[in-house]
Amino acid sequence: MALSGTRLVVGARATDRGGATDAGVAHVYERVAGVWTHRATLARRTARAYEYTGGSVALDGGTALLGSFLADAAGTDSGTATVFERDGGWRQRATLRAPDAEAGDRFGNALALDGTRALVGAAGRGGNTDASADRGGAYVLERADDGWTHRTTLPAPADDPDAAFGVAVALDADRALVGAFSANGTSPGRAVLFERDGGGWSERATLRPADGDPGDGFGSAVALAGDRAVVGAVSDGAEGAGTATLFDL
Repeated sequence: MALSGTRLVVGARATDRGGATDAGVAHVYERVAGVWTHRATLARRTARAYEYTGGSVALDGGTALLGSFLADAAGTDSGTATVFERDGGWRQRATLRAPDAEAGDRFGNALALDGTRALVGAAGRGGNTDASADRGGAYVLERADDGWTHRTTLPAPADDPDAAFGVAVALDADRALVGAFSANGTSPGRAVLFERDGGGWSERATLRPADGDPGDGFGSAVALAGDRAVVGAVSDGAEGAGTATLFDL
């Protein structure tokens, strides 16, 4: 789900559409006078089976981004993301892909959107069709008058070939936060903070748990707002119940 003001987008990735099993859609709701009302169903123009459109969503004002991380745009499960804009009604405007897309990348498994900038996770990047066992990647794209353009690829940790970097992403102005939950379980996981300075993006900090254990899944979810970040650890805590850690940046 993604929320912006009085508007909410909810993904439904296992929805069958046009005879295509698990093609996926997303639903737009708006709150008026305290009541939430369904406004639109967002779907890619061409329905293909098992793309899981809506498996991830992002929203900022009148722009929505839907991930189809199992789409075969550039090979099996290479993934894609679709931009919708509200102009009277909701219309599909662009399709985002990684410039170096390969099978198994799962581009679009995590999304963040802030103004004219998007951050797209590809936790399977690295040449393996199993997204739980790859280094991963995250891509920054920006919208200009001539459409959406890839600006940079944020580097995954060099010391963990199974980091699954990009499993979760967050974006706020000139800061980006990318989770790497360490799929092989040999480390607790981490989240990496990047900042845009001038025309480039630089790594500024690595967020780690104070008392992490291997397999905690720290970095499986991330959120970013101003000078604060929250990082989830899906398997941390008593009997793997999960925890979330708040950081002041």
